[in-house]
Amino acid sequence: MRQILTPFLAVHWLAAFAAMAGACVLDAEGAKGAVLAGLLGDHSGGGFITPWTSAALAVAFSVTAALFLWVFVTALLVGSDEPQEAEEVSRYAFGAAVGSLTALCLARAMGDAALLGEGAVLTAALAASYAAICAERWSTPAPVPEPEMQELQDAARLMAASAGHNSMLARISGRPGTVMGDR
Repeated sequence: MRQILTPFLAVHWLAAFAAMAGACVLDAEGAKGAVLAGLLGDHSGGGFITPWTSAALAVAFSVTAALFLWVFVTALLVGSDEPQEAEEVSRYAFGAAVGSLTALCLARAMGDAALLGEGAVLTAALAASYAAICAERWSTPAPVPEPEMQELQDAARLMAASAGHNSMLARISGRPGTVMGDR
């Protein structure tokens, strides 16, 4: 069964972190800077929004967006064939997302803005998304690997040897229905 929720959540978080990275790259002055100021919680228009802060957050958000793109591609291409790969990629992406949101909260803490609940809400939404992706992956039945030809031949050989052994024991014991020396 194909996973449906994983690609949609990956695209959602990809778009969210790409938008946050774009807002950090925009000029911190003027109308475009209002987006960045709203994102970082600095409503006074100045303060701690420096080019270094914007650049660091833009890199963190861009890396996180790239990791969510990786989750999306993995969910489409791998599907449920290799659940360990998909789970590992998801862990990397969500770990980077929590790390970049932590960087955002630290950047807000350095300014004069009070720490509001936006970071906590985003982190809770990330946790819910990760739990939903894991639940979808765990509810999907694991594919049963098909046995290879050598395994089938070994099993047939073992069954034939067991049948021959049982037949020999039955003839030696003289059970009814077996005649000693008949071939």
